[in-house]
Amino acid sequence: MLLLSGIGSAAAWLRRYLNRDERDDSNSHRNRILAAISEARAAGSEQDLLTRQREVDAIVGETLNCYDDGAIEQEELTALGLLLELFNHAMAERRATLQSGSTEEARALGPTLASRR
Repeated sequence: MLLLSGIGSAAAWLRRYLNRDERDDSNSHRNRILAAISEARAAGSEQDLLTRQREVDAIVGETLNCYDDGAIEQEELTALGLLLELFNHAMAERRATLQSGSTEEARALGPTLASRR
């Protein structure tokens, strides 16, 4: 029994050692999502927000592939989930700001257009 336990531990260590590059990718993915959050908060248009969303969608796909390969653990997915929640809040806040800006812009132009008639 003790021998089997030792073999199992060695196999787990070897798997983590061989997948260390993919774990580094996981850290890179988190950093890329953090950058996307900052970019989303500064987005000037809905198109900019859609671009950030596509980037994050691709990152999530890559991360899930790493998880399926056993390169990252459940805890790392939990951290990613927190970042995704933060990203979604940043996107929603920026969309609301952009939409309210469009509404205010339309109101400001409304009287100007009416006075030209």
